[in-house]
Amino acid sequence: MDLEDKKIIRENLEIAKENQQMIKKMRRSMFLSSLTRVIYWVIIIGASFGAYYFFQPYLDMAKDTYGQIQSGAEVVTGGVTTTTQNTTQAVTSFLDFFKDLADF
Repeated sequence: MDLEDKKIIRENLEIAKENQQMIKKMRRSMFLSSLTRVIYWVIIIGASFGAYYFFQPYLDMAKDTYGQIQSGAEVVTGGVTTTTQNTTQAVTSFLDFFKDLADF
C-alpha cells in the first residue's frame, strides 16, 4: 500500500467515526423523544382519571338531581295531561251545545 491509499483509508475511518457519533446522537434523540411522548400521554391519561375521581361526587349529585327533576316533571306532565284532557272535553261539550242550538 502506498501513502495515498493509507491517507484515503484514514479519511474513511474518520468519516466512519463521525457517522457513528451522529448515529448515536440520533438514536439518543429518538429514545428521548419516545420517552417524552410516553410520559406526556401518561400524564394526560392520569390527569383524566384524577379529574374524574375528583369530580365523581359532583357528577353523581348532578345525576341524582336530574333524576329527581325528571320524576317531578313526569308528575307535572301527568297533571297537565289530565287537565288538558278535561279542558278538551269541556270545550267539545260547549261546542256541541252550540251545535245543538243551531240545529233548532
